[in-house]
Amino acid sequence: MRDYSKKKPFINKQQLWAERNGIRMNENGNNRYFYALNPDENIFNGLSEETRKWFMDADGNELADSENGYPPKMSALHSSSALCVNVFQYFMDKPELACALFRSCGLIGDDIKSDDDVRVKKMQFECKDYPINTNPVATPNIDLVADLEFKGKNLHIIAESKFTEPYVGEAKNFLSDKYYGKNSAIWREANLFQLFLALKTISATYVDENGKRTTSGRDEYEKLMKDGKRIRGQFVFRYRYLDAVQLIKHLLGAALKYQDQENIRLFYIWYDTFDFEGVAHRREIEEFKTFIESNTEAKFHHITYQELIRNLSSKLNDEHSAYLNYISDRYL
Repeated sequence: MRDYSKKKPFINKQQLWAERNGIRMNENGNNRYFYALNPDENIFNGLSEETRKWFMDADGNELADSENGYPPKMSALHSSSALCVNVFQYFMDKPELACALFRSCGLIGDDIKSDDDVRVKKMQFECKDYPINTNPVATPNIDLVADLEFKGKNLHIIAESKFTEPYVGEAKNFLSDKYYGKNSAIWREANLFQLFLALKTISATYVDENGKRTTSGRDEYEKLMKDGKRIRGQFVFRYRYLDAVQLIKHLLGAALKYQDQENIRLFYIWYDTFDFEGVAHRREIEEFKTFIESNTEAKFHHITYQELIRNLSSKLNDEHSAYLNYISDRYL
């Protein structure tokens, strides 16, 4: 059974929201207070057919009961996928709001005033269109992607959504030999060889009892998880809250697909706790931004969900009050 103790403030807030709004809850199991009756109950106006298909085709098993008896992941009140869908699905069939959305995200400047100046060529949840030529081929599921056309150029947005995950446990950030090791060809193909050379500086490391340090520590960690025994030595994590390796895999997939690397935006949308953990998380994000932009031509952008929701509230009129009231009441 998962330990939800560190999620308690998130859970309490979401439980209160569910009670206020008469959300029907799953009555089965010890975690019945954490899960809505079904994913649609957890989503503003329910899942669209298109969104449902994207998640059904993905690998995250978000919409089906798990093998251990848990309800669908997206039914969880603290689901980051549900958070992402609740904020972004509203805009999927509203191209006239593209300017307001992407200005609110900080991805296009305030000098873009008209929706006629922004064309959304693609916007999709759980996108698997960025394969990485490893053996076997890896197909990351990217939380949200969007291709925009404005000012005569294309902008490729590769977004990762986080809710409670950064604050439970530690981001492991082990570099797998599947991506790292001696497999530098895919990084050269993506024009990311400088990033490849710098990767070891962000990897988690393992220091044995004699003080010897290994680059990844993955073997030692997997042995610990498999055997359930303490091992001599310690792990050193550069990032405790940020899953930097996951973000770099997303960037690798995008760079392999697009030749105009300078138009890639690696976009991190996260939930702030407004305490010491939120401060530490933000510090890691800013450090990672410097790391990415020092070693690639891509840009890294981040925003909290709270900032995004407030920005949207200032840009959308009363016609959208039901949507704004929902996301504000639930997530602010």
